[in-house]
Amino acid sequence: MQDEPLTARVSDETRRKYQEILEDVGQIPTLPTIVAKALEIIDDPTARAEQLGSLLSQDPALSVKVLRLANSAFYGIPRTISSINQAVIILGFNTLRSLVLSATVFKLFGGAGSGLDRGRFWKHSVSAAMATRVLARKVARVHSVNIEAAFMAGLLHKIGILIFEMVASKPHAAVLARAEEGEASLAELEVLEFGLHYAQLGGMLAERWELPEELQQPIVCHIVPSQSEEWDIQAALVHAGAFLADQCGSSLLDKGIPFPLDSGVLELLQIPPESLPSLLDELRPELAAADAFFSLVQG
Repeated sequence: MQDEPLTARVSDETRRKYQEILEDVGQIPTLPTIVAKALEIIDDPTARAEQLGSLLSQDPALSVKVLRLANSAFYGIPRTISSINQAVIILGFNTLRSLVLSATVFKLFGGAGSGLDRGRFWKHSVSAAMATRVLARKVARVHSVNIEAAFMAGLLHKIGILIFEMVASKPHAAVLARAEEGEASLAELEVLEFGLHYAQLGGMLAERWELPEELQQPIVCHIVPSQSEEWDIQAALVHAGAFLADQCGSSLLDKGIPFPLDSGVLELLQIPPESLPSLLDELRPELAAADAFFSLVQG
């Protein structure tokens, strides 16, 4: 099968259909008010740390989860963070955005699905996010990248699959089964069945949630990073992160066609192909923390 389905423009009719679905509060979760306001503060260059801390403290459950994550080995802070205000000051706005969004997404979409193994889905998503984070640190010497935004885009890169599970459960289960059989890639089969693929649908959700463009574009374009103009580096990082997660045994599908690595991505990121084995070796210890991160953010 050719690449055309992955690069084709979503028709106006299909876009309207799924925009209406995303606007239906009864079907698709919306961001909680406090989370939406927190993201506004984080994206406001004039905002103060105490504004964000005061707002997040209004949600005790979210505050506890953020503090658990902030004090986890995943972030490696050498001192105990005992308050939300401390977390904001020590970790910074970008990291707090990752923490808040991670906790919220797991809460909103953590339930069981029909044709999809949710545990496997989240393991792949967290692994891809961690791989994206490792790569972002590597290329930060030559590219201007937001490491936490790259991590978050990696975590959300397949969120569109969960939307399909909610609004088209049976047909999407059939698509997953066909992808497992290796008939074509999951994204290609989704385009044939629904008129758009999971990355495009995930981008529409990110737009509906008013997430910043540095998250929206990598989610939409991670399959074909060359489609992203302003955020091509971030999209390339997520693309390579998803590939590395698969290579480390955290693939979404048990069988089927492996996620292909676009050689142009390595060139764009200035990563020599011969360095991939060492990158995988470096990544494996990081992925050992995926289960702990998943447990913390889900609990």
